[in-house]
Amino acid sequence: MQGALILKFGAIGDVIMALSAVHLLHEAGMQIDWVCGRGVRSLLERHTWLHLIPCDDRAILGGTATGRAGSIFAPWPETFSSTEPYV
Repeated sequence: MQGALILKFGAIGDVIMALSAVHLLHEAGMQIDWVCGRGVRSLLERHTWLHLIPCDDRAILGGTATGRAGSIFAPWPETFSSTEPYV
């Protein structure tokens, strides 16, 4: 199964607008992994077809480049153990 990795932080309105397009990917048979911050997590948890990857969006959007990269890749080993490619 192919998958899509969504990185969308912050503005809840942007997340709501993106959900319909992402749902089309899901209906096409893709596994959807969504990296999300706590501001939109409660909204996305209602969509059981999403695999959520919680992160500290404030750490990703601020701080040093090294700190941002560390925040993005911190959940990588547990979350991305699949060998299936993302598209």
